[in-house]
Amino acid sequence: MVRISIAAKGKATDADGRFVMLLRDISGRKRAEEKVRQSERQFRRLRESNIIGIQFCNTAGAITDANDAFLRMTGYQRSDLPLDWRAMTPPEWIPCELQAVQRYNETGSVPPWEKEYYRKDGSRIPVLLGITELDSDGQAIAFVLDLTERKQMEDALRKSEERFKAIIESTADCILVWDQEYNYLCANQAAIDHVGTTREHVIGKNIRDGLGHIPEFMQLWMERVERVFATAEPMDVEDSLPVGDHIVYSESRLSPIRDAQGQMFAVGVVYRDVTTRKLAEIELKQHRHRLEELVLERTAALQQEIAEHQRTEIALRDSETRYRAIVEIQAEYICRFSPDTTITFVNAAYCRCFERTREELIGRSFLELVPEQDHVTIREHLRSLAANLSVVTYEHSVIAPGGGIRWQQWTDQAITDDAGRVTGFQSVGRDITALKQAEERLKVSLEEKEVLLKEIHHRVKNNLQIISSLLDLQADYTKDPVTRELFQESQHRVRSMALIHELLYQSADLARIDFAEYADNLAHYLLQSYASEKRNIVLHTDVEPIPLSVETAVPCGLIINELVSNALKHAFPDDRPGQITMTLARGDGQRVILRVADDGVGLAPNHELHNTQSLGLMIVTTLVRQLQGDIQLAHESGTAIAIAFTPITQHRSLK
Repeated sequence: MVRISIAAKGKATDADGRFVMLLRDISGRKRAEEKVRQSERQFRRLRESNIIGIQFCNTAGAITDANDAFLRMTGYQRSDLPLDWRAMTPPEWIPCELQAVQRYNETGSVPPWEKEYYRKDGSRIPVLLGITELDSDGQAIAFVLDLTERKQMEDALRKSEERFKAIIESTADCILVWDQEYNYLCANQAAIDHVGTTREHVIGKNIRDGLGHIPEFMQLWMERVERVFATAEPMDVEDSLPVGDHIVYSESRLSPIRDAQGQMFAVGVVYRDVTTRKLAEIELKQHRHRLEELVLERTAALQQEIAEHQRTEIALRDSETRYRAIVEIQAEYICRFSPDTTITFVNAAYCRCFERTREELIGRSFLELVPEQDHVTIREHLRSLAANLSVVTYEHSVIAPGGGIRWQQWTDQAITDDAGRVTGFQSVGRDITALKQAEERLKVSLEEKEVLLKEIHHRVKNNLQIISSLLDLQADYTKDPVTRELFQESQHRVRSMALIHELLYQSADLARIDFAEYADNLAHYLLQSYASEKRNIVLHTDVEPIPLSVETAVPCGLIINELVSNALKHAFPDDRPGQITMTLARGDGQRVILRVADDGVGLAPNHELHNTQSLGLMIVTTLVRQLQGDIQLAHESGTAIAIAFTPITQHRSLK
């Protein structure tokens, strides 16, 4: 059925009253109107769709209207319309936009181009924009496609390609790509270095150009590439290529490369130099062959070694049996314990000591048998023993079976494995309770004797002071000056000995005294005794802190007394001013040097110490012989006497 649209015009009847009708076919117009309505409906659906943004622009370039998709992608509201495209366009895109406007003015349309818009929040959005004229009034319509996802995909693809390229370039393997005409499409840096040229001289070149290949080897590679193109299957190959005086071994894999449609367009090659590995494999094979020969040689010897080992095991068991028998009959206590002090072995003597069975002791900590206050000290001892791996003798108390305290002495040694790790300790001990008690009695006795010896020194000092006082009193009753001087000299000698006993009485060490303090005190005592301050005589002392025994200190003190007294009496006549210097220092070895010097008138040049009439100097030479020392006299702006001796030890004094 065909539907026809008609239109009537004028009167419906003629003069005779007959029905008259003029018909005109308007089907074409109706179809055109329907197409317009359909086009409007399609345009309305397109405008209202969310697939693409649409904007309407006037002749001034303002965006007067837009669909929701455009407003949503740019972040604007309909109330923000109209919009200025210049304000929405970043500065770098303005020149491109002006070119598009110029083209639109010339042609009425602009092919799609890429640009960016500012969103309302200031961020940017990449878009694809195309413009065409909408009507004769200059109204334009633009279609806007959001390229954000595509840009993100392109950026991700670019980064992926960069990562892939970085991986390809960083690998030590050579990677090459050939097309079917044997042209180089791609090569990584390792391949470029292997060929020995630059990337520009490889990419786009043909395998026939050589590029470092031996002709026969180049032909072989062309055949391989052709085979992969023919079969579209990967191929693994191994090569050995003579280079100079050695052979280069390599492994390669040829793989087909396909495009997005699955069509093969190239062959990729991964080439690896395995010369080092191959040489190692060859050497390993040779080594294995030699090893097999050695195994054959050792097989017979191994049987003999096994038999010898069995004999050794039997001997070891016999030795262990004898060792255990010896350990069990020892009177010393023998035990082993782990690093955490758990007992692992004890002998019979150890069991008897604590009156316990072996089963009661093994598996328990030996610290249970030690007073608690000693636990920390013993653990520190074991840590030190483990660190130094030495044999150490150590004493500590133990709890006796009856609850009392006894003393034991242990010789401890750490036990290590093959790696040097401490696996336990072995100890051999004995009871030293009687020895400790004897030491305590000896200590008490020694303290008593020290008290007694101090009292003796005190009384000797007092007696010597009494003698000094008597000599002083006697000198006061003597009219003869010579005799009075003799009494005073004797008094000084007694005072020098009394001073030693006074220092010993005050000292904690009864065998030695601090000779520096003693010598300084004695010299200044003599200086005061002879009224040297009035005579303007100055004493300088430089004495090292050398501890001396009583056997050495007494003669040294008397020597200082005689030498300083002689200088004070004879070196400075007629109240002449001057100075006396006394030094005591260590010499070579164990020798000690005592020197007394003055800047007085001095002795006669021909004076001999060993042939003198002076009582003081006679005493000095006698005391030097007693010290087994040497004496020297020097005439240097006065008199200087130096004495070198070795301090008397207790051993020498007993001899």
